[in-house]
Amino acid sequence: MWSKLKNLSVIAASILVGFLIFEAIFGGWFTSDPWFQATSMNILRNVNITYKVDTLGIEQAISDYKRDQYGLRGTCTNKNLATMITIGGSTTDQRYTAEGATWQDVLQKNIQETLSLPKFCIANAGVDGHSTFGHLASFDIWFRNIPSFKPEFLLFYVGINDAAFRFEKAFNDQNIQFRSYRNSVLYRIYKIFDTQRISDSQPQFAGHRLIIKNPVLYSETKLTENAEILALQNAFDFRLRMSEILRRTVALGAKPICVSQPHALSWNFGGQEKGVRNAFFYKNNYYNGLDYNFSLSLINQAMAELCVQYGGFYLNLRDKKFSLLDFYDYVHTTPQGAKKIADYLMQEINAQKILEFYKLKMNGS
Repeated sequence: MWSKLKNLSVIAASILVGFLIFEAIFGGWFTSDPWFQATSMNILRNVNITYKVDTLGIEQAISDYKRDQYGLRGTCTNKNLATMITIGGSTTDQRYTAEGATWQDVLQKNIQETLSLPKFCIANAGVDGHSTFGHLASFDIWFRNIPSFKPEFLLFYVGINDAAFRFEKAFNDQNIQFRSYRNSVLYRIYKIFDTQRISDSQPQFAGHRLIIKNPVLYSETKLTENAEILALQNAFDFRLRMSEILRRTVALGAKPICVSQPHALSWNFGGQEKGVRNAFFYKNNYYNGLDYNFSLSLINQAMAELCVQYGGFYLNLRDKKFSLLDFYDYVHTTPQGAKKIADYLMQEINAQKILEFYKLKMNGS
């Protein structure tokens, strides 16, 4: 008996030593890299990727996608010194829209040319999959690592990922201290599989695939039972997160701009709003496009109120005119749709005179 216990002790000790060596080599316990935490948030840096996008119905078959050393996208140089930073999820990121064709790039060109602001720079900080949980964490984990990060404006193109009843974080470790189990290589392996589990329950619009939006797909004419109460609770939680995001924006010295987004999960046919059947999945139930649109409308209402309260601007793009052909799926736009977004943003910026004071400051400097 004693011999067996001794052998088991030796085996257990060997496994423990092996585990500690494995963690020391592959874990993040001893790293001094300030960007280590950002990798768990899907922040891509120093990337130059070419995508084939012909399967998405985009005329330009090849799309180039670049992120600089700070994880920012855009055509201007020194993006860490950008005048405006755009924050959002995949509809802000636009992974499959080529450099120069994103709505940020088109808007930047419009501002530079029509307002005679040749140095106006827009940096894209959109991250695929991020909701307001991720945007809030970005202030602590991402933006603090960007030198001279003092933008004049933070434009929030948010709500799409929050509207699908987002009561939980897509990653649940953003408040953990740096020297914690997030540094464990086993924890990071777990996160890979956990991320896959989360993605499996993501709304169907999150998959980046071409969807031919035939009117027959829009079969739903009323809200699902209990969708209204869930949407109200979801909007309440969103309001709390968005308030903190805006508070941090003002503390940074930036002016917030909140933008409501178009989508194609519900559409008006002959004066009647109809929704797709299975827009998103929550707690063993599917919810339709009308449920989603109602939830998003409450979020947009919260943004409209909060952004003005914090001295910013609200730009309503949800009610602008779009075509189903402006989307390759239900929420992500084609280059044609991105240009419409940029043009509408330019109209609203001019109408609300958002850049008037900034232009005076630049002309006086």
